[in-house]
Amino acid sequence: MVRSERERRADRSTPEASAEVERLAAVLEPLDLSEERRAALLGRYLAYANWLDHAARRAQRTHYALRTTALVGGILLPAVAGLDAATGGAAWRWVTAGIGVVVGATAALDGFLSARGRWLHYRSAAEALQAELWHYALLHGKRYETAATHAAAFPALATACEQLIAAEVAGYLADATQEKALTVEQPAVTGG
Repeated sequence: MVRSERERRADRSTPEASAEVERLAAVLEPLDLSEERRAALLGRYLAYANWLDHAARRAQRTHYALRTTALVGGILLPAVAGLDAATGGAAWRWVTAGIGVVVGATAALDGFLSARGRWLHYRSAAEALQAELWHYALLHGKRYETAATHAAAFPALATACEQLIAAEVAGYLADATQEKALTVEQPAVTGG
């Protein structure tokens, strides 16, 4: 999982690993597994956990940036409007209108992008997958405590990780289709 800078530059689709994923990689890499299982463990399960972690951090930053901009703009708007009323200058009217547009746009973007929902979705999925990988690494928990080796416990890990990944994808698609349905299915306006 730990890759050189050259490998990272060559493949921009793989995000930089977080400290937690790096610690997990350090524990998982030396395990005695076949090459096929090592490839699945590091190339699928750990890489997916890393991607989810990165996606959660990106969505969190997006949510905070949009929300903070809307909040600060919302706080500034009355003050600037008061200056506009006090001075009567055309410049203040433009500033007031500009801040209002920025506040409205960032609030609308935050709702449209669902950054908070994506952040929580990805964080939850990343934590579940990382927890499963830690249980496997430590041969701990109901699935792994009876296994004598990591090789013997690998089928249980593969099943658990594939179920977590499938649930994450299904949850994302359900959220995405629900969002699309909300934007497409609008009530008809009737004359009265």
